[in-house]
Amino acid sequence: MLVDVAVPVPGLPLLTYRVPDNLTVQSGSRVIVPLGRRTILGVVAKTQTTTQVKGLKDILQVHDEDLSLTPELMDLGKWMAGYYQCSWGEALGAMWPPLLVSAKRAKVNTQAAGDAAVRDQPLKLMLQQTGVLEAVKAALDQKAYAAFLLHGVTGSGKTEVYLQAIAHALEQKQGAILLVPEIALTPQTCRRVTARFGAQVVLWHSKLSGGERAEAWRRLRSGQANIALGARSAVFAPVRNLGLMVVDEESEPSYKQEDVPRYHARDVAAVRARAAKAILVLGSATPSVESYYNAQQGRYRLVNLPARVDHKELPTVKLIDLAEAWRLEGKMPLFSNELLDELSGCLKRKEQAILFLNRRGFAPVVMCPDCRHVITCPDCSTAMVFHQQGNQLRCHTCDRRMPAGPACPKCGAACVRLSGAGTQRVEEELQRFFPRARLLRLDLDTTRARGSLEKALGQFGRQEADILIGTQMVAKGMDFPQVTLVGIISADTALHFPDFRAQERTFQLLVQVAGRAGRGGKPGLVLVQTLNAAHPIMELAKRQDYADFYQQEIALRQDLLYPPFARLAGIVCRSVQPARALKFARTLATRMQRIADPATQILGPAPAPRARVAKEERFIILIKSPTVAKRANVLQALQGLMVPSGVKLSVDIDPQDLL
Repeated sequence: MLVDVAVPVPGLPLLTYRVPDNLTVQSGSRVIVPLGRRTILGVVAKTQTTTQVKGLKDILQVHDEDLSLTPELMDLGKWMAGYYQCSWGEALGAMWPPLLVSAKRAKVNTQAAGDAAVRDQPLKLMLQQTGVLEAVKAALDQKAYAAFLLHGVTGSGKTEVYLQAIAHALEQKQGAILLVPEIALTPQTCRRVTARFGAQVVLWHSKLSGGERAEAWRRLRSGQANIALGARSAVFAPVRNLGLMVVDEESEPSYKQEDVPRYHARDVAAVRARAAKAILVLGSATPSVESYYNAQQGRYRLVNLPARVDHKELPTVKLIDLAEAWRLEGKMPLFSNELLDELSGCLKRKEQAILFLNRRGFAPVVMCPDCRHVITCPDCSTAMVFHQQGNQLRCHTCDRRMPAGPACPKCGAACVRLSGAGTQRVEEELQRFFPRARLLRLDLDTTRARGSLEKALGQFGRQEADILIGTQMVAKGMDFPQVTLVGIISADTALHFPDFRAQERTFQLLVQVAGRAGRGGKPGLVLVQTLNAAHPIMELAKRQDYADFYQQEIALRQDLLYPPFARLAGIVCRSVQPARALKFARTLATRMQRIADPATQILGPAPAPRARVAKEERFIILIKSPTVAKRANVLQALQGLMVPSGVKLSVDIDPQDLL
């Protein structure tokens, strides 16, 4: 027998192999096959009736059939290959569990899932929650595809609606998948799901060992477990009789995979739900503009949770104009007087506070006061960030590190000035103001060790710390009843990024961070320090007014022809030889211009916003098409294209940023 095998190699079509008489395979089987001078793991895509073909190589090994891919996932991978411009094998490679299986780790994972069998009981719902749940349950009973956008303010009880909808799916003998943006950042959600459903839940994320992933796959595929909870890759979990897919915080950019295949888990979830005749629920306090537009157009059914559980008040949000303080004091304060006063009061009342700054390190810019030279990474076009630990300069793009010298590398001046602030500096300065306060910092530097994030959040939850300082790690999924104050140190960090989503991301982040305050019944206060107090986005975030934000943003998107009014594709050509990369990019752009219809725009090539990364110069071409079909027509220019030696080409469909 002959079989066609999909291998995770760019540009390769299906490859035909012979099946030795002692092996048994079927579509979806994972197999080891020879490829050139190496062996590689692939998936059997289809079998052939032809048996008499000379010169074909044999399949070397077949893996356990309970680790094979289901027909549903095979079809999903084929769609991904066409849509995201990758090979079928690359798409399938994002789905399967690792090759090596550790029985010891797998046993631990099974036991962990079974330990939650003293289960939590469903909570009593508010009237608004009941209305949403009944709508979802009615759709589940129909056993036909339907999609909901659940727009619920922070603290409105979206998670409880998810849990009771999952319970109804289980009653219907259906399985469910619950996606969260980053499983490490949503431990409270994970605890609630496992406490409610016990051994029926399988955790699915990239931090699992190979054995744990393989065991999770087996339990779901066999039906021993029927709920998958995890980050974006959980969208591929082999849940049997899938009836419900929930994407929590659907607007989060972490749902977009950065490596090939560059899929968006929210969009893949929609395709999978439609194919399975399942129900899709997208939830967020700040829905993406694209999803809200789809709801306005009738593609999704919009359901709302406009009030917090038990009618708790949303926090009061105040804007603090740092520009005014700068003019009065002659320097930029890190903490406004109002923020310091409120922190002092919070500490006296034995309440907790969260301070947010989306910059780690001590100082994001190191600049010479004489020649104004900013020290940048030798390999990237980004500024080096000063870290006190180790007295180092670090590049947050390529992670290059170098000692922090006392002199300017350009003019030799004896003093180099630190500009701006990161979370390390916030922690140090805050300790000077409040020496007795118990501070806890959460950023990538403090949470590298396994389990460190969960440990820190546990400390804060037990009120063993007074003030939590963090990056976007503290912006979502956190529910601490004693937090009555949230301070946003600088609300402007993302506002002026060279990206059409900059305003949307700023609004979403401010609203989500603000939502951490006042969740326990005590009034919440949010202080937003900004240099752009008059900017419309700041006022909208202050009012937490999503409806007005959407109306302003959708008009701008339509004027500039950006999603949802255009389908984008970003093509990056990069090389350590800039002239070669630019020449190829120009050739490619010309080739696409020839076949593009008048409604499609081909912009560039131009230097990418991050023009240099890891010594490679980067040039970007942006495709803006009115439809998926017209974009696909333009992308045909890539077919059969010979990429010059030393040049690398990457294609990002529906890019979430243009950096």
